[in-house]
Amino acid sequence: MRRYTAEEEQRVRMQAHVGDWTRAGLLAPEQGAALEAELRTDLKRTNDLLRAALALFTTVIVAASVLLVFVSFDIRDHLANAVTLAVAAAACIGFVEYLVGTLRLYRYGVEEALAVASILLVAASAAEIVRPLASAPVDRWWMAWLATASAAGFAVYRRYGLVYALVGATLAAALIPVQFSLSNAVERLLAAAIFGAAFAAARLACLRHGDDYPGDDYATLQAAAVAGAYFTLNVHIADAIPWLGIGAPSVPGWFYWSSYAATWLIPAAGLMLAIREKDRSLLTVGIALALCTLVTNKPYLGWRRDTWDPMILGALLAGGAVALRRWLASGPDGQRGGFTAARILARDRDILSALATASVAWHGRGHEPPPHDAPPSDFAGGRSGGAGGGAGY
Repeated sequence: MRRYTAEEEQRVRMQAHVGDWTRAGLLAPEQGAALEAELRTDLKRTNDLLRAALALFTTVIVAASVLLVFVSFDIRDHLANAVTLAVAAAACIGFVEYLVGTLRLYRYGVEEALAVASILLVAASAAEIVRPLASAPVDRWWMAWLATASAAGFAVYRRYGLVYALVGATLAAALIPVQFSLSNAVERLLAAAIFGAAFAAARLACLRHGDDYPGDDYATLQAAAVAGAYFTLNVHIADAIPWLGIGAPSVPGWFYWSSYAATWLIPAAGLMLAIREKDRSLLTVGIALALCTLVTNKPYLGWRRDTWDPMILGALLAGGAVALRRWLASGPDGQRGGFTAARILARDRDILSALATASVAWHGRGHEPPPHDAPPSDFAGGRSGGAGGGAGY
C-alpha cells in the first residue's frame, strides 16, 4: 500500500542523520561520504526552501485551475459542485501517483501540495453532497467535511507517509464534536478524548517500533496529540494572544477548575515522559505547553495582569536556562543522563539562529516609531501664485 518502501524511508532518515553527524564533526568527511554512498536511493529530493516554493506554486496552480473550471462552466448546483470537486481530487491523486511512481519524487513540494489538495477537495465534495439533506446545512456541511478530511488524511499518510496529513486527520476528527451544538464543556471533553485516543494509539506504536521508522512518525503524532488535548482543555489559551480579543468561554465550575489542573498536569507528564525516553518532539511540546501554563495562570485565578509580567517571566526563564545549562555542564563529560547543553548538531544552531532573527524582526516591527508629520513648509498658504506670499511674506 505504501508508495515508498520501509527500506527507502529508513535510508532517507539515516542519510539525514549522517549529514548532521558529519557537519557536527562526529564523523570524518570521508566516513560520511562513504556512508551516504551506501545509503543512496533513486528518490529525487530538494532543499527545504525550494520545496516550500514548489509547494506554494503548486497550490496556487491547483486553486486557479479548479476556480477556472467553476467560472468557465458556471457550475452552481450542489451535485455538479460535488462531481467537479471529486474529479479535481482524483486528478490531483493521479498526478501524485505519476510523480512518485515514475519520477520518484520524495518530499519535493509538488507531490505534497497535490496530496494535501486532494484531501481538501474530496472533503469539500462530500460536504456538497450532504448540503441539501440537512436542516442546518452549515453544521452538516462542516461535519461531512471534517469526517471526510480525517479519513482522507489518514489514507494519504498510509499511502505516501506524510506525517502532517496524519496530524491533520487527528485534528479534523477532534473538531467533529463541535458540530453537534453541545455545551462548550462537553465539546471540549469529547475533543480531548479523541486526542487522548490518538495519543494512546501513537504511544503503543512508539513502544513497538522505537526510534526507527515508523516510530518517529508516531512520536510526532504523540506530541501533537498532547498539544491538542492541552489546547482543547485550556479555556484561557486565547489570553496568550491578547490582541485576538477572544475571551474565555462560559463553562461550569467543575470543568473550569478541572481544566486548570490539567494545564499543570499535562505539561508535567509530557516533560517527565520526554526526559525519561529522550523524546525530542515531546520535550519541545512539553516546554511550550509549560510556558502557556505560566502565561494563563493569572487569568485562571482571576488575578490582575500587570505590565511587568512579561519581564518577570523572561527573567525566570533566563535564570532557569542558565541554572540548567550550568548543572548539565558540571556533569561528567559535560552531560547528565545523556543530556548536554552543548549544541552538537549544526541543525540546532540553524534553528536557534532563525529563531533569534525572527525575534529581532518581530521586536523591531512591534516598536516602530509612529510616522511623523512633515514639517510645515514656509511656502504653504500662498495665494494667486505668489509662491507663499501670503504665508508670512
